[in-house]
Amino acid sequence: MRQLNYQNSQLRILNEKIAISNYYYFLATIILILFLIINIPYQTSYNYSLVKDDNYKIIVDDNYFPIKNNYLLYNHKKYFYSVVEISDAYILDNRKYYNVFVNIKNNDLKKDKNIYNITVVKKQSTLLNDFIKKLKKG
Repeated sequence: MRQLNYQNSQLRILNEKIAISNYYYFLATIILILFLIINIPYQTSYNYSLVKDDNYKIIVDDNYFPIKNNYLLYNHKKYFYSVVEISDAYILDNRKYYNVFVNIKNNDLKKDKNIYNITVVKKQSTLLNDFIKKLKKG
């Protein structure tokens, strides 16, 4: 049987002073980490194909609309563009696709390629902003 002495007794736990400030530091650290996680911005982006013919055409799906920013990413470089025309929808593999004709500013894309894999950034937000928007909607 285990012998009870001062090292493992409940009396020792009650008699010793526990530094409560350590618990406050721990609690403050946890609250700070949660606050940072909630407020770290994240961005929603989609990968598309940019086809170069006489002009540039982006083949997009329904996730592209509505677009708020006017830049795309290729090899981690921003290329600003403006939409010239949007074609009618066509269905391929049970999904709607559109051809978006664009003018690209500061055009220094490689001249030897005809198809580029690009990334279009849809929005940049935080978890807190998304939560507030959902509360407003109801």
